[in-house]
Amino acid sequence: MKKIAVSLLAALMAVSLSLPAGAYSGASDWAKEDLSKAVSYSLMPAVLSESDVSKPINRLEFAAVSVKLYEAFGGAPIKNTENPFTDTDNAEVIQAYHAGITTGTSETTFSPEELLSREQAATMLTRIYSMTQENADLTTDSIEKFADDADISDWARESVYFMYAKGIINGIGGNKFAPQNVTPEQEAALYANSTREQSLALAVRMYEKLKPETSGQPDDNNKPKDEEKDLLSFAPQVDFGTEVDKHADKNSATLTLKDVTREECVAYVKLMDMRFQTQIYLLDEATQFSKKATDGTRIMTVTWSDGNMSITVELDLIS
Repeated sequence: MKKIAVSLLAALMAVSLSLPAGAYSGASDWAKEDLSKAVSYSLMPAVLSESDVSKPINRLEFAAVSVKLYEAFGGAPIKNTENPFTDTDNAEVIQAYHAGITTGTSETTFSPEELLSREQAATMLTRIYSMTQENADLTTDSIEKFADDADISDWARESVYFMYAKGIINGIGGNKFAPQNVTPEQEAALYANSTREQSLALAVRMYEKLKPETSGQPDDNNKPKDEEKDLLSFAPQVDFGTEVDKHADKNSATLTLKDVTREECVAYVKLMDMRFQTQIYLLDEATQFSKKATDGTRIMTVTWSDGNMSITVELDLIS
C-alpha cells in the first residue's frame, strides 16, 4: 500500500476534498436554523446527514440522534457492543440499548423501521437527562394533565410531563399531547409521529436548555492536559476496512486502513466534518486530501492539527 507521508500533505492542497455536513434535503423554513445548530452541536447522525428531513423519523434514526445527544451531555462511554437484536445490527441502536436510552420491542427485536411515537421520544430524552444530570429531579406535580392523558402509556407518563414542563416537547393544541396512535385513522395520518427535522429540533432544544454545564466543550481551565489526551478518541469510530497501522502518543495519532470503498470513505469524512466542529477548542484546523496512486487505488488522508498535535486517518481505497 502506498502511503502519503504527513510531511507531503501541503503539496496536495490542489486536490483538497471538502464535504459539507449539512447535505440533508427537504428542510422547512422554520427548521433551517435548528438543523444548522444540530450539525454544529454534533447532534446530526450520519444516518440523517443526507436524508429528506421532512419525512417521519423511525426508531433507528432517533436512537442515533439520542446517542449523539447522550455524548454531548457527557454520558459515560458505551463499551458493550453485544447485539441482542436479530432485526438490526446498527451500531448506534446497540449503543443506545446498552446505555439504557432505549429498549427493544421484544427480547430479540428492535423494530428499526417502525415510526417513532411522541411518547417514545419523550422517554428516550428523559432517560438521557436522568443518566447525565446529577440528582435529576423529574417532579411535575403541578403540571395540568393533558386531555388525552389516558392515551399515554404508563411507562412514558413521567417522561411526557417532564419534557413538557421543561419546554422541550410541546402539546399539539386543545390541551392534547398525542402520545401515540390509538386508532387506524391516527396511524394513517401520522398523528403521533414526528418528522426528522422536528426530532432534531427537540435534540437542539434539549441541548440548549438542559445540557449540564460540565459537558460539551470545556472552557480553557478545563482543557485536558497533554498526558491525559487520547487523540484517537477524537476521530469517529471506524468499523470498516482492515487496520494496517495504529499509533498514538500525547502529541499525535495515526490510524491507517486498507480495503476501504469510496462510499465508506465519503461517509467517514462527513462524520469527521461533524466531529471536529465540537472539538474546535483543541483542533483549530481540519484538512482532507485525496490522491490517486499509480496502481489505481485512492488514498484519503485526513489531518486535524492545532500546531503541535495532529490526528491522521489514512484510507487506502480499493479500486
